[in-house]
Amino acid sequence: MQPKQNNILFSDFEKSEKELLLVEIEKLEKELAIEDALFDDAFEWILEFPELLDNDLNWKGFSVIIGNPPYIDHKKLAKFSNFFAKRYKTYSSTGDISIYFFELGNDLLQNHGFLNYINTNKFFRTEYGKKCRDLLTKNQLHFIINFEQVPIFKEALVSSTIICNQKITNDFNFTFAEFAKEPAPEKNFNIEIQKRNKSFNGSNLNSRVWSFADDNVQKIKTIIESKGRPIKDIETIEIFRGVTTGFDDAFIIKQDTYDALISKDKKNKEIIKPLLKGKDIKKYFSKFDNLWLLYIPWHFPIQKDNSISGASLKAEKLLQSEYPVLFDHLNNFKHGLSNRNKAETGITYEWYSLQRCAASYIDCFDKDKLIWALTADKWGFTLDTEKHYLTSGGFLLVSKQISLKYILAILNSDLMKFYFSQIGVMTAGGAYTLKKATIERFPLIEINKKEQEAFINLVDKILVDKHNNIDTIKSEFELNKLIYKLYDIKDEEVQIIDNLK
Repeated sequence: MQPKQNNILFSDFEKSEKELLLVEIEKLEKELAIEDALFDDAFEWILEFPELLDNDLNWKGFSVIIGNPPYIDHKKLAKFSNFFAKRYKTYSSTGDISIYFFELGNDLLQNHGFLNYINTNKFFRTEYGKKCRDLLTKNQLHFIINFEQVPIFKEALVSSTIICNQKITNDFNFTFAEFAKEPAPEKNFNIEIQKRNKSFNGSNLNSRVWSFADDNVQKIKTIIESKGRPIKDIETIEIFRGVTTGFDDAFIIKQDTYDALISKDKKNKEIIKPLLKGKDIKKYFSKFDNLWLLYIPWHFPIQKDNSISGASLKAEKLLQSEYPVLFDHLNNFKHGLSNRNKAETGITYEWYSLQRCAASYIDCFDKDKLIWALTADKWGFTLDTEKHYLTSGGFLLVSKQISLKYILAILNSDLMKFYFSQIGVMTAGGAYTLKKATIERFPLIEINKKEQEAFINLVDKILVDKHNNIDTIKSEFELNKLIYKLYDIKDEEVQIIDNLK
Protein backbone atom coordinates (compact mmCIF):
# COMPACT_ATOMS: atom_id res chain seq x y z
CA MET A 1 0.00 0.00 0.00
CA GLN A 2 1.34 3.41 -0.95
CA PRO A 3 1.86 5.89 1.91
CA LYS A 4 -0.54 8.80 1.79
CA GLN A 5 0.48 12.39 1.18
CA ASN A 6 -1.31 14.98 3.35
CA ASN A 7 -0.36 18.28 1.73
CA ILE A 8 -2.54 21.39 2.05
CA LEU A 9 -2.10 23.95 -0.75
CA PHE A 10 -3.61 27.41 -0.62
CA SER A 11 -2.13 28.85 -3.84
CA ASP A 12 -5.54 29.23 -5.48
CA PHE A 13 -7.20 30.71 -2.41
CA GLU A 14 -7.40 34.45 -3.04
CA LYS A 15 -10.24 35.56 -0.77
CA SER A 16 -9.03 37.09 2.46
CA GLU A 17 -12.22 37.16 4.50
CA LYS A 18 -11.57 35.50 7.83
CA GLU A 19 -14.91 33.67 7.90
CA LEU A 20 -14.45 32.11 4.48
CA LEU A 21 -10.88 31.09 5.29
CA LEU A 22 -11.97 29.34 8.48
CA VAL A 23 -14.73 27.49 6.62
CA GLU A 24 -12.26 26.29 3.98
CA ILE A 25 -9.77 25.11 6.61
CA GLU A 26 -12.54 23.25 8.46
CA LYS A 27 -13.54 21.44 5.24
CA LEU A 28 -9.93 20.40 4.59
CA GLU A 29 -9.49 19.18 8.14
CA LYS A 30 -12.61 17.03 7.83
CA GLU A 31 -11.41 15.57 4.55
CA LEU A 32 -8.00 14.71 6.00
CA ALA A 33 -9.60 13.22 9.11
CA ILE A 34 -11.68 10.91 6.91
CA GLU A 35 -8.58 9.79 4.98
CA ASP A 36 -6.69 9.26 8.27
CA ALA A 37 -9.50 7.01 9.50
CA LEU A 38 -9.45 5.03 6.26
CA PHE A 39 -5.72 4.43 6.33
CA ASP A 40 -5.50 3.79 10.09
CA ASP A 41 -7.87 0.84 9.67
CA ALA A 42 -6.44 -0.35 6.34
CA PHE A 43 -5.89 -4.08 5.93
CA GLU A 44 -2.33 -5.02 4.97
CA TRP A 45 -2.66 -8.07 2.71
CA ILE A 46 1.07 -8.73 2.60
CA LEU A 47 1.38 -8.85 6.38
CA GLU A 48 -1.72 -10.96 6.91
CA PHE A 49 -1.13 -13.32 3.94
CA PRO A 50 2.61 -13.61 3.21
CA GLU A 51 1.88 -16.67 1.05
CA LEU A 52 0.47 -14.27 -1.55
CA LEU A 53 4.08 -13.34 -2.41
CA ASP A 54 6.36 -15.44 -4.57
CA ASN A 55 9.94 -16.34 -3.66
CA ASP A 56 11.17 -12.97 -4.92
CA LEU A 57 8.61 -11.16 -2.73
CA ASN A 58 6.56 -10.09 -5.74
CA TRP A 59 2.79 -9.91 -5.41
CA LYS A 60 1.16 -13.13 -6.61
CA GLY A 61 -2.45 -12.85 -5.43
CA PHE A 62 -5.35 -15.13 -4.48
CA SER A 63 -6.44 -18.03 -6.64
CA VAL A 64 -10.10 -17.76 -5.55
CA ILE A 65 -12.10 -14.91 -3.99
CA ILE A 66 -15.69 -15.45 -2.79
CA GLY A 67 -17.78 -12.68 -1.32
CA ASN A 68 -21.01 -10.78 -0.83
CA PRO A 69 -20.14 -7.08 -1.25
CA PRO A 70 -22.27 -4.68 0.79
CA TYR A 71 -24.76 -2.42 -0.92
CA ILE A 72 -24.35 1.21 0.18
CA ASP A 73 -25.94 3.94 -1.93
CA HIS A 74 -23.72 6.72 -3.32
CA LYS A 75 -25.42 9.36 -1.15
CA LYS A 76 -24.06 7.68 1.98
CA LEU A 77 -20.57 7.52 0.46
CA ALA A 78 -20.24 11.26 -0.12
CA LYS A 79 -17.62 11.83 2.59
CA PHE A 80 -15.40 9.10 1.05
CA SER A 81 -15.74 10.29 -2.56
CA ASN A 82 -12.25 11.78 -2.78
CA PHE A 83 -10.70 8.54 -1.59
CA PHE A 84 -12.73 6.37 -4.00
CA ALA A 85 -11.99 8.71 -6.93
CA LYS A 86 -8.23 8.42 -6.32
CA ARG A 87 -8.16 4.70 -5.58
CA TYR A 88 -10.58 3.13 -8.09
CA LYS A 89 -10.70 3.35 -11.89
CA THR A 90 -14.35 2.26 -11.74
CA TYR A 91 -15.27 5.32 -9.63
CA SER A 92 -18.52 7.11 -10.37
CA SER A 93 -20.12 9.84 -8.28
CA THR A 94 -23.42 7.94 -8.48
CA GLY A 95 -21.99 4.44 -7.97
CA ASP A 96 -22.80 2.19 -5.04
CA ILE A 97 -19.93 0.68 -3.05
CA SER A 98 -20.18 -2.83 -4.53
CA ILE A 99 -18.63 -1.56 -7.79
CA TYR A 100 -15.33 -0.98 -6.00
CA PHE A 101 -15.36 -4.50 -4.57
CA PHE A 102 -15.29 -5.89 -8.11
CA GLU A 103 -12.20 -3.84 -8.92
CA LEU A 104 -10.54 -4.66 -5.59
CA GLY A 105 -11.26 -8.36 -6.03
CA ASN A 106 -9.79 -8.29 -9.53
CA ASP A 107 -6.68 -6.49 -8.24
CA LEU A 108 -6.15 -9.14 -5.54
CA LEU A 109 -6.51 -12.10 -7.94
CA GLN A 110 -3.56 -13.90 -9.48
CA ASN A 111 -3.67 -14.63 -13.19
CA HIS A 112 -6.17 -17.43 -13.89
CA GLY A 113 -7.79 -16.75 -10.49
CA PHE A 114 -11.57 -16.85 -9.94
CA LEU A 115 -13.78 -14.04 -8.59
CA ASN A 116 -17.16 -15.23 -7.26
CA TYR A 117 -19.66 -12.71 -5.90
CA ILE A 118 -23.32 -12.53 -5.02
CA ASN A 119 -24.14 -8.89 -5.55
CA THR A 120 -26.77 -6.38 -6.64
CA ASN A 121 -27.34 -6.58 -10.41
CA LYS A 122 -27.84 -2.83 -10.79
CA PHE A 123 -24.47 -2.50 -12.52
CA PHE A 124 -25.86 -4.50 -15.50
CA ARG A 125 -27.72 -1.45 -16.82
CA THR A 126 -26.80 1.70 -14.92
CA GLU A 127 -24.52 4.39 -16.28
CA TYR A 128 -22.33 4.14 -13.18
CA GLY A 129 -21.83 0.43 -13.89
CA LYS A 130 -20.22 1.06 -17.28
CA LYS A 131 -16.60 0.83 -16.09
CA CYS A 132 -17.38 -2.22 -13.98
CA ARG A 133 -18.95 -3.98 -16.99
CA ASP A 134 -15.86 -3.13 -19.02
CA LEU A 135 -13.60 -4.58 -16.30
CA LEU A 136 -15.54 -7.84 -16.04
CA THR A 137 -15.84 -8.47 -19.78
CA LYS A 138 -12.10 -8.09 -20.29
CA ASN A 139 -11.89 -11.28 -18.24
CA GLN A 140 -13.72 -14.57 -18.82
CA LEU A 141 -17.27 -14.89 -17.56
CA HIS A 142 -18.11 -18.48 -16.56
CA PHE A 143 -21.69 -18.12 -15.36
CA ILE A 144 -24.27 -15.57 -14.25
CA ILE A 145 -27.34 -16.48 -12.20
CA ASN A 146 -29.73 -13.56 -12.09
CA PHE A 147 -32.49 -13.00 -9.51
CA GLU A 148 -34.76 -10.32 -10.97
CA GLN A 149 -37.25 -9.12 -8.34
CA VAL A 150 -36.64 -12.28 -6.32
CA PRO A 151 -36.28 -11.83 -2.52
CA ILE A 152 -32.95 -13.60 -2.01
CA PHE A 153 -32.24 -11.26 0.89
CA LYS A 154 -35.45 -10.41 2.73
CA GLU A 155 -34.45 -6.87 3.65
CA ALA A 156 -32.76 -5.95 0.35
CA LEU A 157 -34.52 -3.50 -1.98
CA VAL A 158 -32.41 -4.37 -5.02
CA SER A 159 -32.31 -7.45 -7.25
CA SER A 160 -29.32 -9.78 -7.00
CA THR A 161 -26.97 -11.82 -9.16
CA ILE A 162 -24.34 -14.52 -8.68
CA ILE A 163 -21.40 -14.05 -11.02
CA CYS A 164 -18.22 -16.05 -11.64
CA ASN A 165 -15.37 -14.27 -13.44
CA GLN A 166 -11.89 -15.60 -14.22
CA LYS A 167 -8.78 -13.48 -14.73
CA ILE A 168 -8.00 -14.76 -18.23
CA THR A 169 -8.81 -13.54 -21.73
CA ASN A 170 -12.50 -13.70 -22.59
CA ASP A 171 -12.65 -16.18 -25.48
CA PHE A 172 -15.46 -18.70 -24.85
CA ASN A 173 -19.16 -18.86 -23.98
CA PHE A 174 -20.70 -18.56 -20.51
CA THR A 175 -24.01 -19.77 -19.09
CA PHE A 176 -26.84 -17.54 -17.90
CA ALA A 177 -29.82 -18.59 -15.77
CA GLU A 178 -32.57 -16.32 -14.49
CA PHE A 179 -35.21 -16.45 -11.76
CA ALA A 180 -37.71 -13.62 -12.26
CA LYS A 181 -40.63 -12.32 -10.19
CA GLU A 182 -41.00 -15.50 -8.14
CA PRO A 183 -40.25 -16.80 -4.63
CA ALA A 184 -36.61 -17.42 -3.73
CA PRO A 185 -35.54 -20.93 -4.84
CA GLU A 186 -35.14 -22.89 -1.61
CA LYS A 187 -35.23 -26.45 -2.98
CA ASN A 188 -33.62 -28.19 -5.95
CA PHE A 189 -31.58 -25.09 -6.68
CA ASN A 190 -29.04 -26.85 -8.92
CA ILE A 191 -31.80 -28.61 -10.87
CA GLU A 192 -33.61 -25.30 -11.43
CA ILE A 193 -30.41 -23.70 -12.68
CA GLN A 194 -29.85 -26.50 -15.18
CA LYS A 195 -33.41 -26.06 -16.49
CA ARG A 196 -32.87 -22.36 -17.08
CA ASN A 197 -29.30 -22.32 -18.33
CA LYS A 198 -28.67 -20.61 -21.68
CA SER A 199 -25.35 -20.21 -23.45
CA PHE A 200 -24.12 -16.73 -24.34
CA ASN A 201 -21.10 -15.57 -26.27
CA GLY A 202 -18.98 -13.64 -23.78
CA SER A 203 -17.42 -11.53 -26.52
CA ASN A 204 -20.86 -9.99 -27.18
CA LEU A 205 -20.78 -8.29 -23.77
CA ASN A 206 -18.79 -5.11 -23.18
CA SER A 207 -19.17 -1.83 -21.34
CA ARG A 208 -22.60 -1.24 -22.89
CA VAL A 209 -25.77 -2.26 -21.03
CA TRP A 210 -25.87 -6.02 -20.47
CA SER A 211 -28.94 -7.64 -22.00
CA PHE A 212 -29.71 -11.36 -21.85
CA ALA A 213 -32.92 -11.20 -23.85
CA ASP A 214 -33.65 -13.77 -26.55
CA ASP A 215 -33.13 -12.90 -30.21
CA ASN A 216 -36.74 -11.82 -30.86
CA VAL A 217 -36.79 -9.42 -27.94
CA GLN A 218 -33.37 -8.07 -28.87
CA LYS A 219 -34.63 -7.51 -32.42
CA ILE A 220 -37.55 -5.35 -31.19
CA LYS A 221 -35.18 -3.31 -29.01
CA THR A 222 -32.95 -2.72 -32.04
CA ILE A 223 -35.91 -1.62 -34.18
CA ILE A 224 -36.99 0.93 -31.56
CA GLU A 225 -33.49 2.34 -31.32
CA SER A 226 -33.16 2.58 -35.09
CA LYS A 227 -36.32 4.64 -35.52
CA GLY A 228 -35.76 7.57 -33.17
CA ARG A 229 -33.16 9.71 -31.46
CA PRO A 230 -32.40 9.37 -27.75
CA ILE A 231 -34.11 12.17 -25.86
CA LYS A 232 -30.74 13.33 -24.51
CA ASP A 233 -29.67 14.12 -28.09
CA ILE A 234 -32.68 16.33 -28.81
CA GLU A 235 -31.50 19.84 -27.99
CA THR A 236 -34.97 21.30 -27.45
CA ILE A 237 -35.88 18.88 -24.64
CA GLU A 238 -34.59 19.21 -21.08
CA ILE A 239 -35.12 17.03 -18.01
CA PHE A 240 -34.67 18.23 -14.43
CA ARG A 241 -35.14 16.90 -10.92
CA GLY A 242 -37.24 18.40 -8.14
CA VAL A 243 -35.91 20.33 -5.16
CA THR A 244 -34.31 18.85 -2.03
CA THR A 245 -35.26 20.43 1.28
CA GLY A 246 -32.82 18.57 3.51
CA PHE A 247 -35.42 19.00 6.28
CA ASP A 248 -38.99 18.35 5.12
CA ASP A 249 -40.64 19.30 8.42
CA ALA A 250 -39.49 22.90 7.99
CA PHE A 251 -40.14 23.46 4.29
CA ILE A 252 -43.08 21.17 3.43
CA ILE A 253 -46.28 22.27 5.10
CA LYS A 254 -49.87 20.99 5.15
CA GLN A 255 -52.98 22.96 4.29
CA ASP A 256 -53.74 24.12 7.84
CA THR A 257 -50.22 25.56 8.29
CA TYR A 258 -50.44 27.17 4.84
CA ASP A 259 -53.75 28.82 5.74
CA ALA A 260 -52.32 30.09 9.04
CA LEU A 261 -49.21 31.57 7.41
CA ILE A 262 -51.23 33.29 4.69
CA SER A 263 -53.78 34.66 7.15
CA LYS A 264 -50.97 36.28 9.13
CA ASP A 265 -49.37 37.83 6.03
CA LYS A 266 -50.77 37.53 2.48
CA LYS A 267 -47.33 38.38 1.12
CA ASN A 268 -46.22 34.86 2.08
CA LYS A 269 -48.06 33.57 -1.01
CA GLU A 270 -45.16 34.86 -3.09
CA ILE A 271 -42.81 32.11 -1.94
CA ILE A 272 -45.14 29.27 -0.90
CA LYS A 273 -45.66 26.90 -3.83
CA PRO A 274 -48.07 23.98 -4.45
CA LEU A 275 -46.10 20.75 -4.15
CA LEU A 276 -46.32 17.22 -5.54
CA LYS A 277 -44.41 14.24 -4.24
CA GLY A 278 -43.54 11.26 -6.43
CA LYS A 279 -46.41 9.21 -4.99
CA ASP A 280 -48.88 11.87 -6.17
CA ILE A 281 -48.00 11.36 -9.85
CA LYS A 282 -49.82 8.69 -11.87
CA LYS A 283 -50.41 7.78 -15.51
CA TYR A 284 -52.13 10.76 -17.17
CA PHE A 285 -53.08 12.44 -13.90
CA SER A 286 -51.75 13.71 -10.59
CA LYS A 287 -53.40 14.23 -7.24
CA PHE A 288 -52.61 17.36 -5.25
CA ASP A 289 -52.43 16.27 -1.60
CA ASN A 290 -52.64 19.80 -0.12
CA LEU A 291 -48.91 20.04 0.47
CA TRP A 292 -47.00 23.28 0.04
CA LEU A 293 -43.33 24.16 -0.32
CA LEU A 294 -41.57 27.14 1.21
CA TYR A 295 -39.35 27.97 -1.73
CA ILE A 296 -36.41 29.74 -0.13
CA PRO A 297 -33.23 29.47 -2.22
CA TRP A 298 -29.62 30.00 -1.20
CA HIS A 299 -28.68 33.66 -0.78
CA PHE A 300 -32.36 34.58 -0.65
CA PRO A 301 -34.00 35.98 -2.77
CA ILE A 302 -32.02 34.79 -5.78
CA GLN A 303 -34.65 35.85 -8.32
CA LYS A 304 -34.82 39.43 -7.12
CA ASP A 305 -31.27 40.57 -6.57
CA ASN A 306 -28.32 38.45 -7.62
CA SER A 307 -25.98 41.10 -6.29
CA ILE A 308 -26.46 39.75 -2.76
CA SER A 309 -25.31 36.28 -3.85
CA GLY A 310 -22.63 35.19 -1.40
CA ALA A 311 -23.76 37.55 1.34
CA SER A 312 -25.42 35.05 3.64
CA LEU A 313 -25.99 37.40 6.55
CA LYS A 314 -27.61 40.06 4.35
CA ALA A 315 -29.89 37.44 2.84
CA GLU A 316 -30.97 36.20 6.27
CA LYS A 317 -31.79 39.71 7.42
CA LEU A 318 -33.70 40.37 4.20
CA LEU A 319 -35.81 37.24 4.71
CA GLN A 320 -36.51 38.26 8.30
CA SER A 321 -37.54 41.79 7.35
CA GLU A 322 -39.65 40.96 4.28
CA TYR A 323 -41.26 37.71 5.48
CA PRO A 324 -41.17 37.82 9.29
CA VAL A 325 -43.92 35.20 9.71
CA LEU A 326 -42.08 32.67 7.53
CA PHE A 327 -38.81 33.50 9.24
CA ASP A 328 -40.36 32.75 12.64
CA HIS A 329 -41.74 29.46 11.27
CA LEU A 330 -38.28 28.40 10.07
CA ASN A 331 -36.65 29.60 13.27
CA ASN A 332 -38.57 26.88 15.13
CA PHE A 333 -36.45 24.35 13.19
CA LYS A 334 -33.16 26.25 13.24
CA HIS A 335 -31.20 23.66 15.20
CA GLY A 336 -32.06 20.82 12.82
CA LEU A 337 -31.65 23.01 9.75
CA SER A 338 -28.24 24.18 10.87
CA ASN A 339 -26.92 20.66 11.35
CA ARG A 340 -28.27 18.90 8.26
CA ASN A 341 -25.74 16.89 6.27
CA LYS A 342 -22.69 18.30 8.02
CA ALA A 343 -21.58 14.86 9.12
CA GLU A 344 -21.89 13.29 5.66
CA THR A 345 -20.67 16.02 3.33
CA GLY A 346 -18.90 18.64 5.43
CA ILE A 347 -21.12 21.27 3.75
CA THR A 348 -22.73 23.96 5.86
CA TYR A 349 -25.95 25.23 4.27
CA GLU A 350 -27.52 28.59 4.96
CA TRP A 351 -29.78 27.36 7.73
CA TYR A 352 -32.97 29.00 6.41
CA SER A 353 -32.65 27.84 2.77
CA LEU A 354 -33.42 24.71 0.82
CA GLN A 355 -30.60 22.20 0.49
CA ARG A 356 -30.93 22.05 -3.30
CA CYS A 357 -33.08 24.80 -4.74
CA ALA A 358 -32.87 24.11 -8.51
CA ALA A 359 -32.12 27.81 -9.04
CA SER A 360 -30.81 27.42 -12.59
CA TYR A 361 -34.12 26.01 -13.86
CA ILE A 362 -36.64 27.22 -11.30
CA ASP A 363 -38.72 28.94 -14.01
CA CYS A 364 -39.52 25.48 -15.47
CA PHE A 365 -41.76 24.68 -12.49
CA ASP A 366 -44.05 27.53 -13.55
CA LYS A 367 -44.35 26.22 -17.11
CA ASP A 368 -46.42 23.43 -18.59
CA LYS A 369 -44.31 20.31 -18.15
CA LEU A 370 -44.32 16.53 -18.09
CA ILE A 371 -43.74 15.03 -14.66
CA TRP A 372 -43.11 11.56 -13.20
CA ALA A 373 -41.92 9.84 -10.05
CA LEU A 374 -38.38 8.62 -9.54
CA THR A 375 -39.71 5.35 -8.09
CA ALA A 376 -43.15 4.16 -9.15
CA ASP A 377 -45.07 0.94 -8.56
CA LYS A 378 -46.90 1.47 -11.87
CA TRP A 379 -45.81 2.93 -15.20
CA GLY A 380 -46.94 6.53 -15.43
CA PHE A 381 -46.14 10.04 -16.71
CA THR A 382 -48.49 13.01 -16.82
CA LEU A 383 -48.85 16.62 -17.93
CA ASP A 384 -48.78 19.36 -15.29
CA THR A 385 -50.34 22.73 -16.15
CA GLU A 386 -50.91 23.88 -12.55
CA LYS A 387 -47.37 25.14 -11.76
CA HIS A 388 -46.68 22.46 -9.19
CA TYR A 389 -43.24 22.22 -7.69
CA LEU A 390 -41.69 18.79 -7.15
CA THR A 391 -39.62 17.14 -4.44
CA SER A 392 -36.43 15.27 -5.33
CA GLY A 393 -38.63 12.17 -5.74
CA GLY A 394 -39.94 13.59 -9.01
CA PHE A 395 -38.68 14.72 -12.43
CA LEU A 396 -39.93 17.21 -15.00
CA LEU A 397 -39.48 17.52 -18.75
CA VAL A 398 -39.88 20.71 -20.78
CA SER A 399 -39.76 21.09 -24.55
CA LYS A 400 -39.25 24.22 -26.62
CA GLN A 401 -40.52 22.83 -29.93
CA ILE A 402 -42.00 19.35 -29.69
CA SER A 403 -45.51 19.06 -28.27
CA LEU A 404 -45.55 17.88 -24.67
CA LYS A 405 -48.69 15.88 -25.37
CA TYR A 406 -46.99 14.03 -28.22
CA ILE A 407 -44.00 13.23 -25.98
CA LEU A 408 -46.42 12.15 -23.24
CA ALA A 409 -48.07 9.70 -25.65
CA ILE A 410 -44.70 8.11 -26.38
CA LEU A 411 -43.54 7.94 -22.75
CA ASN A 412 -46.79 6.39 -21.50
CA SER A 413 -46.90 3.79 -24.27
CA ASP A 414 -46.57 0.04 -23.86
CA LEU A 415 -43.66 0.25 -26.30
CA MET A 416 -41.55 2.46 -24.04
CA LYS A 417 -42.55 0.37 -21.04
CA PHE A 418 -41.17 -2.62 -22.95
CA TYR A 419 -38.04 -0.67 -23.87
CA PHE A 420 -37.50 0.19 -20.22
CA SER A 421 -37.61 -3.52 -19.38
CA GLN A 422 -34.50 -3.91 -21.56
CA ILE A 423 -32.48 -0.93 -20.33
CA GLY A 424 -33.94 0.13 -16.98
CA VAL A 425 -33.60 -0.99 -13.37
CA MET A 426 -36.41 -2.33 -11.21
CA THR A 427 -36.29 -2.55 -7.44
CA ALA A 428 -36.45 -6.02 -5.87
CA GLY A 429 -40.06 -5.18 -4.95
CA GLY A 430 -40.97 -4.60 -8.60
CA ALA A 431 -41.02 -0.79 -8.72
CA TYR A 432 -39.78 1.17 -11.73
CA THR A 433 -36.69 3.34 -11.18
CA LEU A 434 -37.27 6.19 -13.65
CA LYS A 435 -34.02 8.10 -13.41
CA LYS A 436 -33.14 10.94 -15.76
CA ALA A 437 -30.28 8.92 -17.29
CA THR A 438 -32.74 6.13 -18.17
CA ILE A 439 -35.52 8.30 -19.63
CA GLU A 440 -32.97 10.25 -21.68
CA ARG A 441 -32.15 7.04 -23.55
CA PHE A 442 -35.73 6.56 -24.83
CA PRO A 443 -35.71 6.92 -28.64
CA LEU A 444 -38.17 9.61 -29.76
CA ILE A 445 -39.32 9.88 -33.39
CA GLU A 446 -39.59 13.54 -34.37
CA ILE A 447 -42.56 14.19 -36.66
CA ASN A 448 -44.19 17.40 -37.86
CA LYS A 449 -47.13 19.11 -36.14
CA LYS A 450 -49.68 17.77 -38.62
CA GLU A 451 -48.52 14.19 -37.99
CA GLN A 452 -48.67 14.75 -34.23
CA GLU A 453 -52.37 15.69 -34.26
CA ALA A 454 -53.74 12.13 -34.05
CA PHE A 455 -51.56 11.41 -30.99
CA ILE A 456 -52.41 14.74 -29.34
CA ASN A 457 -56.16 14.33 -29.86
CA LEU A 458 -56.15 10.96 -28.11
CA VAL A 459 -54.01 12.32 -25.26
CA ASP A 460 -56.47 15.22 -24.84
CA LYS A 461 -59.35 12.77 -24.58
CA ILE A 462 -57.49 10.59 -22.07
CA LEU A 463 -56.56 13.58 -19.88
CA VAL A 464 -60.16 14.80 -19.79
CA ASP A 465 -61.55 11.33 -19.12
CA LYS A 466 -59.03 10.70 -16.33
CA HIS A 467 -60.06 13.98 -14.73
CA ASN A 468 -63.71 12.87 -14.89
CA ASN A 469 -62.99 9.30 -13.70
CA ILE A 470 -64.00 7.83 -17.07
CA ASP A 471 -62.35 4.60 -18.21
CA THR A 472 -59.53 5.24 -20.70
CA ILE A 473 -58.60 1.68 -21.70
CA LYS A 474 -60.02 1.98 -25.22
CA SER A 475 -58.31 5.31 -25.92
CA GLU A 476 -55.00 4.05 -24.57
CA PHE A 477 -55.31 0.94 -26.76
CA GLU A 478 -55.83 3.13 -29.84
CA LEU A 479 -52.88 5.29 -28.87
CA ASN A 480 -50.64 2.24 -28.45
CA LYS A 481 -51.66 1.07 -31.96
CA LEU A 482 -50.58 4.43 -33.40
CA ILE A 483 -47.24 4.21 -31.64
CA TYR A 484 -46.56 0.63 -32.77
CA LYS A 485 -47.23 1.75 -36.33
CA LEU A 486 -45.02 4.81 -35.90
CA TYR A 487 -42.08 2.63 -34.79
CA ASP A 488 -42.80 -0.03 -37.44
CA ILE A 489 -43.56 -2.77 -34.89
CA LYS A 490 -45.36 -5.69 -36.57
CA ASP A 491 -48.28 -7.68 -35.11
CA GLU A 492 -46.11 -10.67 -34.19
CA GLU A 493 -43.72 -8.34 -32.38
CA VAL A 494 -46.62 -6.72 -30.51
CA GLN A 495 -47.58 -10.23 -29.37
CA ILE A 496 -44.09 -10.75 -27.97
CA ILE A 497 -44.34 -7.45 -26.08
CA ASP A 498 -47.78 -8.36 -24.72
CA ASN A 499 -46.47 -11.71 -23.50
CA LEU A 500 -43.77 -9.98 -21.48
CA LYS A 501 -46.23 -7.78 -19.54
